[in-house]
Amino acid sequence: MRPKNLMDLLMRAIPAKKNVLIVGGPGIGKTDIVKQACEKMKSVKGFEELKLITSHPVVSDPTDYKGLPYEVNGEAVFLPFNDLKELITTTTPIVFFIDDFGQAEPSVQKSLMQLLWGGKLNGYEISPLVTFIAATNRKEDKAGVQGILECIKSRFHTIVHLEPNLEDWVEWAKENEMPMELIAYVRFREKNRESIFEFKPTMEIANGSCPRTIANAGNWMNIGYNPIIVEHFEIISGAVGQGFALGLKDFLIKIKDLPDIDDLIKNAEHFNTPKGYNLPIDRPDLAITICGALVYRIDDKNCDAIMKIADRMEDEYSFVLVHDAVSKFEALEEKKCFRDWAVKHKEYIKIIND
Repeated sequence: MRPKNLMDLLMRAIPAKKNVLIVGGPGIGKTDIVKQACEKMKSVKGFEELKLITSHPVVSDPTDYKGLPYEVNGEAVFLPFNDLKELITTTTPIVFFIDDFGQAEPSVQKSLMQLLWGGKLNGYEISPLVTFIAATNRKEDKAGVQGILECIKSRFHTIVHLEPNLEDWVEWAKENEMPMELIAYVRFREKNRESIFEFKPTMEIANGSCPRTIANAGNWMNIGYNPIIVEHFEIISGAVGQGFALGLKDFLIKIKDLPDIDDLIKNAEHFNTPKGYNLPIDRPDLAITICGALVYRIDDKNCDAIMKIADRMEDEYSFVLVHDAVSKFEALEEKKCFRDWAVKHKEYIKIIND
């Protein structure tokens, strides 16, 4: 399941009180997608005060989920506290997110059984306003996952496996102001059949490339660290792995031939003509980077010019430019320049809408 589809699933599961278990490799966005879904739910009537509680059972004790035993009038009862108490007493919707669930000890997993199915525990009843969502890595990820008890699995209404997706990551990256050059490089890697997610468990104390670590590299770049500079390369390499960092460094060196983007927009009618800038057919790195730079600049004033450039590009890059531009500038689909482009590229419209 791609991130976009998982987001849609959670937006339906939360109000329907359906338990969901998300399975996937480290660093692909499981936790972030849950957080984003909860934020989006706050715009839905009745969920304006939705609260997300994140629990980490790997550092929890069974009493955290079943209450603390104590004596009242000679009888043993269980006293709910902290998160458990809030799940019982809440008067507003709650998403109780159990992160890294597969790392929890069997005794802790067992203590969650009644919460996940039935909502009753030691004489207390969980509020009907609570939805349970959990996430876990896989055993093969070597992330300390020993497995999940069979009796626990069926207490989730569905178990879904999350896989990274380039287009979903690009959309997220633009929304979170990742460097344009980094987004272009990720697209370039994908064009060369190098996945955004190359996680390989290792005993080495070093990062590899995955959505989380690529975002970390982007954050370093945003505060001034450039992998081309020798003193900065180690920082970027430490964030995302040496292989990715070397490729990014080489990519940034190559795209120094990038034309002035503002001048390109100003002279859009001459793009790929003898009077204007001609895109080298053997430079996909430049083509993808130009697309990214144009997307960053698109607005109501220059969209006509940028769509002229898109119309003069090879279909492959024209689609990338318009696809990303639509997500950045939603009003583009209402413009005549977009409709004119769409008439010539009907085969791409369904993909853009998806």
